[in-house]
Amino acid sequence: MLFCKAVLSLLLAQNVDAKKVFNIKDPMFGAVDDGKTDSAQAIQRAFDATKEYVQQGGTDVSVLFPKTHKGFYFGPVQFDGLHNVVIEFEKGAQMQLLRSDKHWPVGGEHHIPWIQGSNSANLTIQGGDFYGNGDWWGNLDKKKAHKMKRPRMMQFGHMTHFTVRDMTLHNAPTGHISVKDSEWVEISHLRLDTPIATANTDGLGFDGCHHVWAHDLFVQNGDDSIQAGGGSSDLLIEKGTIIGGHGLNFGGATSNLEVQDVIWRHLTLTDMHRGTRIKITPKTTGFIKNITYENLTMTRVEYPMGIQTDYGEDSLEESVHSRSSKYIFGDIKWKNIHAVDGSHDGYAVGNGGGGPIRNPGQLNCTEHAPCKDLHFTNVTIITHTPWVCKECACSASKTVPDASICHLSPGPTPPSPGPSPPSPSPGRRRRKTDAETHGVQHAEFVV
Repeated sequence: MLFCKAVLSLLLAQNVDAKKVFNIKDPMFGAVDDGKTDSAQAIQRAFDATKEYVQQGGTDVSVLFPKTHKGFYFGPVQFDGLHNVVIEFEKGAQMQLLRSDKHWPVGGEHHIPWIQGSNSANLTIQGGDFYGNGDWWGNLDKKKAHKMKRPRMMQFGHMTHFTVRDMTLHNAPTGHISVKDSEWVEISHLRLDTPIATANTDGLGFDGCHHVWAHDLFVQNGDDSIQAGGGSSDLLIEKGTIIGGHGLNFGGATSNLEVQDVIWRHLTLTDMHRGTRIKITPKTTGFIKNITYENLTMTRVEYPMGIQTDYGEDSLEESVHSRSSKYIFGDIKWKNIHAVDGSHDGYAVGNGGGGPIRNPGQLNCTEHAPCKDLHFTNVTIITHTPWVCKECACSASKTVPDASICHLSPGPTPPSPGPSPPSPSPGRRRRKTDAETHGVQHAEFVV
């Protein structure tokens, strides 16, 4: 018993000795929370000291941003190699992005991100209110916005076992958070809150990421709400409220997009231009497969479901014969989707970026990138407007006995029929609803 007590005392003593807190307000660093003094150099010193401590074998380390009086005001800071570290923003800690671009380095077409981290394992970032001062950077004025090299608020790359939680980002100059080339990522209780009428204020983005769990999210912004880019796999994005913006997206103006095993579920979308969207250019190669959109509720979302294969300038510049025919769509599912115009149910939020449903499903595919293996289960769209489905050799067409009811083209002309197939089971039949008899389209697919 005495031996056990001695060992326990030794372990506790080691834990106390190992605990190391780098407080950015410590005189050796010198951050000031007066809301006007640029503390970037002080914060950078704290990050650099933390890295050095870790390199020397230090463990159980934290970088502390304490509760502020008027907020920490600073320009770009960077860190790397913060293994087994917690960056903690105390409750009441406010951060203000610098309202000046005179000494802000440029990386590519934009200033480098405000807070940038890389090459760290077992890092946790928690808490904090971050104010991007996007109006100063012109996010409400498209002409001014395109002239200024606006910085992204946060960018993280080459992270392993990376956790972000309990953070709020306000009024971003451009994008909010981007995570690249990382694995085993968890992002939770994240709030991104930027006016809807802003330019290119992307919300949360993943590019080249694997094993991601993002949950309990609030996103209001003026561009892609949540985006998954090329090289990503095994993503679960669930439980959240999305307002404004351009939807739950894959792709963009990219030459290659390879994405698989992604689930979006239990999300409420309101006042948005797009709901679910896959977009590629005529030059894009690769594949997208095993994608599931499940339990989504949409109100005043103009285009609830969409696939676009002619996105970007390439669609205008490239001749038909030079377009890629190598892009593969495989096994994409929409389950338990409910979308209304808002005028029917009356629970829209503000004016926002959405409106009445323009097309319940806008699937603009081409013979060079046909949409195949699309599956719809319990999809309910309440609207007067028709569907658009081009080059859709997919199961969605086959679930509608009378294609004219949902205005879905039946796809390519089938070969001459052989022997008559057996009658479809009751579970595959589509029932006309009361809404349809009154001129309201109410499409239900059961696969």
